[in-house]
Amino acid sequence: MTRMSARYRGECAVCGNVIKVGDDIDYARNIGARHWMCQPFIEPEGAIWISIGEGYGGQPFSVGQIVHNDPRRVEKGEPLYLYVLHAKKSYVRDDGFSFGVGDESGYVYSACTRAATDEESAPLRAEEQDEAARIAARLALAQIERRIRDDGEYPLAPDTTGLTVILDKRTIYGGGYAWATQPGYVWHLDGNGGDGDNWSSNNVGSSIGRRLPDPDGSLTATVQRLLVEAGLKATDDVARVVALRNSLRYGFYDTPASGGAEEFARQVRAVLAALKTLSKRASAEAVVEAWGDRLPDNWMTILTAESAN
Repeated sequence: MTRMSARYRGECAVCGNVIKVGDDIDYARNIGARHWMCQPFIEPEGAIWISIGEGYGGQPFSVGQIVHNDPRRVEKGEPLYLYVLHAKKSYVRDDGFSFGVGDESGYVYSACTRAATDEESAPLRAEEQDEAARIAARLALAQIERRIRDDGEYPLAPDTTGLTVILDKRTIYGGGYAWATQPGYVWHLDGNGGDGDNWSSNNVGSSIGRRLPDPDGSLTATVQRLLVEAGLKATDDVARVVALRNSLRYGFYDTPASGGAEEFARQVRAVLAALKTLSKRASAEAVVEAWGDRLPDNWMTILTAESAN
């Protein structure tokens, strides 16, 4: 190979990183250019080559990465976890489906690997166990949601005193869902405030709320635990502020019939207390500035009065 300065921008044949104009490179016509410090990879005996196309969701591999082997290859006796020794990519301009790209054109990412040790694969195994736990928790939440839909109560004019949203996935367009708790009940709320929705079906703010009795609080504790395990709820004060804010913005306190001044004031006190724990300015003016455009005018005096208490 010939040592020279790069005259053109290119890609290193060894590491795959960019070669800049002026970089010192080694060049050979049949091999291409490589950084002068990049040594050709020598494939060890027993190495396992893997590849995936960009169109199939593939991403570039990196040396030292631990990857999960294809289950079909594992069934044939290959290791489940692999350690990447060498990575490369090749670009296919045409007929990419015939070359494993998964699209008309794009990259095919390849890696030379060996079996990973237990110590090397431990972080990936832990991630997979966490993901399995999240999936199990979401399935359990889906079962509770089905119970609420099938067997839950649908009160037309519920007393929402003490009702608190613990997860709010409703959207500004009127859709989405939320989980809420109330002494004696667990609620599931379906956003029903969009254009074309039948707003007359709403019984909790701009949502359709259904609930299951929870006299001993065990169902509430189960839902709260599953939300955390499913990765759907943070446990810090920021999450608490967001949930309370969304309750005020989108939920339940736009009319006296939905809880009245006392319930609204309780929520305001909780918001202010949570803001104080975050060392943020917890004045009525700050709350009104942030949320006042979404709150009915007749509640502003309540908000201001409560901040002084």
